[in-house]
Amino acid sequence: MPRKIPSEKLELLNNKKWLFNLHVVEKFSIVEIARDILQVTPATVARFIKQHKIQSPSQQELREASNIRKYGVSNPGMVQEFRNKAHNTMVKKFGGHIFSTTVGKNKRNNTCLKKYGNINPAKIKEIKEKIKQTKLKDAYMFLQNKQWLYDKHYKDNKSITEIAEELKISWSTVQSYFKQHQITIRQCSIPSVILNKLNDKDWLYEQHCEMRKSFAAISKELGVQDDTVRKYAKKHGIDTHLYSSLPVDTYDKLTNVEWLQEQCITHKKNYNQIAKELNISSITVSKYCEQHDIVPIGKGRKISSKILKKLEDKEWLEKQHLYHKKPLIQIATELGFCDNTPTNSGILTTQMRKYNIPIRNFSHSSGEKQVLEFLSLIHI
Repeated sequence: MPRKIPSEKLELLNNKKWLFNLHVVEKFSIVEIARDILQVTPATVARFIKQHKIQSPSQQELREASNIRKYGVSNPGMVQEFRNKAHNTMVKKFGGHIFSTTVGKNKRNNTCLKKYGNINPAKIKEIKEKIKQTKLKDAYMFLQNKQWLYDKHYKDNKSITEIAEELKISWSTVQSYFKQHQITIRQCSIPSVILNKLNDKDWLYEQHCEMRKSFAAISKELGVQDDTVRKYAKKHGIDTHLYSSLPVDTYDKLTNVEWLQEQCITHKKNYNQIAKELNISSITVSKYCEQHDIVPIGKGRKISSKILKKLEDKEWLEKQHLYHKKPLIQIATELGFCDNTPTNSGILTTQMRKYNIPIRNFSHSSGEKQVLEFLSLIHI
């Protein structure tokens, strides 16, 4: 049998204005009204709120109001004093952060399984949608409205970026909702003067490759998006690799195969030494060396002067590779500076190209090796 509510409390609960002011204006939660003010059950308060048809504030609004009353701030987790207090409590109770302990992890997993049937509720479609709504707040209502998005894009002639700025969210979020609603994103009109420049391959090559201007700089000058300039560069087949980030003299050196060979092979410099000289990163140097199939002598295992002398002997290299028909990997292995892997014979490749010796592929079968050995014995 339900417990009888005292007359003075029942009078307050029947007072719609008093309940509205407490719950909606001052933002006291149902639990707070029941527990701290009336000393009745939350179900009783909830019943009267429903009876009066009072629209409850959001949980976030109620939580923020409760935090202001208790701590003086809407989010105490952002105040260092409260964070320290919470941390000390968890250390005292669990020996560390609750979710870093086995007990905490198990408790969280069991709660999620019981409530959602999944230890990771964020993967559930309904929960994902709820999280999305919370994050996007006011913008979500507009994003869900297909007609509103269509009108903004086609009737008001606004781009995806402009719509995103209006809603104060990222352009990628707006783009994803356009795809979700199957709204075709129109090609934004670019003035003919600017379009002519973007369609001019020679002009774009000069700006980006010769003058070393970044896409951001070019787009700023033209008054278009970075991606628009990048798209036209790709359309013209312009290589965008590192052009904009290197000074002209540095780029000229890195694209000069002979200069790189001289640094790596003749002067025996490694990537770090070359990078320090050019005031760039060693990764940039390595990329250009790999692009030209150049491997520094100083990279990896140290090479003796005896082996180095053979590597710099053009006639010896020609004899080993073309006359004796030895693959580069075999020559490298015999010299003792290469493990039996093709990638480690890069030094030989560099030297062969340096002396314009044609590189050929030879079989590794045992029968052919025996024939080659016999021919070498009789000097054929």
